[in-house]
Amino acid sequence: MAVAIDKLTTAGKNALFALRCRCNDLSITDPEVMCQLFDSLVHPILSYACEVWTSCTGAKGLQQVEQVHIMFLRGILEVNKTTNIFAVLGEFGRYPLEYFRWQQTLKYYDRLQESTPDRLLYCAY
Repeated sequence: MAVAIDKLTTAGKNALFALRCRCNDLSITDPEVMCQLFDSLVHPILSYACEVWTSCTGAKGLQQVEQVHIMFLRGILEVNKTTNIFAVLGEFGRYPLEYFRWQQTLKYYDRLQESTPDRLLYCAY
């Protein structure tokens, strides 16, 4: 799973770079709009198939994905890399992406528990 997380992190960084460039081209500076764009364009890339890999990875892998989110928020605030992560998240009123991934994973687990034996998903697990 470590290779998959590396690929997702790289893809997320590329999408983040494209988002920043596009926002600069269109002169979008409103943090709320930029966060909405992040949630629509970058967050799905970082959370792709998180139902499978969230529970299989260690804290290092989860932090690696979260760093893309923090890098984006710090870039909007134009603060140093050493600024406290929770202060940055609090400034925007956001939670770590890890909460979303665990929520998705638990919903997926509930769907697995409720599925019937004739379903392909049930047979796969």
